[in-house]
Amino acid sequence: MTTDRTRLGTTLDAELDAALAVWRDGDGMGRLWRRDADLWTGADEARWLGWLTLADAPDDQSGVLTLAEQLKAEGVTALLLLGMGGSSLAPEVLSSVLSGADGAPSLHVLASTDPAPVRRGETGLALTRTQ
Repeated sequence: MTTDRTRLGTTLDAELDAALAVWRDGDGMGRLWRRDADLWTGADEARWLGWLTLADAPDDQSGVLTLAEQLKAEGVTALLLLGMGGSSLAPEVLSSVLSGADGAPSLHVLASTDPAPVRRGETGLALTRTQ
């Protein structure tokens, strides 16, 4: 299988290719959208998949839009999320795969207590325009 992903080494590449083939051949994406719990343990995983229809939710999003406009008006150019483990994984993935809207603050995730990443966050962001 040829992909644009970073090469992981012969063994891991082969294992990843095999797992992707199983996912593709077993209709993994379709099963995910159908909330098929058998993709995992067959237990209650389906109840954790509400995010699949989040973009289609008719809920009032005016609060989020108001906050976005407020941040723009205040000149905020960056958002810094301090987290650790699972609390920062989803935002980190989303910030790396989704581009922000024009004029929207960039999202940065600091998920470490190591002094080097903390220092990079401190020196790499205009902290007076970061929330």
